[in-house]
Amino acid sequence: MRAGITGKILTVELLYRNPTSAYTRNVEMPIQQVSYIDDATAKRYGVLKDESGQYLASPLGKRDKTIVDLGNFSSVEKSKVAWFKFPAPPAGTKTISINIPDVGPYDGISVRP
Repeated sequence: MRAGITGKILTVELLYRNPTSAYTRNVEMPIQQVSYIDDATAKRYGVLKDESGQYLASPLGKRDKTIVDLGNFSSVEKSKVAWFKFPAPPAGTKTISINIPDVGPYDGISVRP
């Protein structure tokens, strides 16, 4: 996982790994349940949307644009990347905690400009 701030946007990249050599089920993440918490203030932030209302995340589902859809993993695919864009935390924030359904919380992630 990597988190970085550019201007007023926080980008979080998640490398999702297939822990086995077997084919896996479809991996989907409902975007409205993805968030981060500023560890200093305990304020929760959701994923940003563009002017048309589409979430700033990828890869979006082909039919359902409210999920990040990593698809199935074949036995040769070991990892895939998903990313999410959030409003940047206030200046001076050192760490955040990221919540992604069915993946887990990631606590104390350092953020850098």
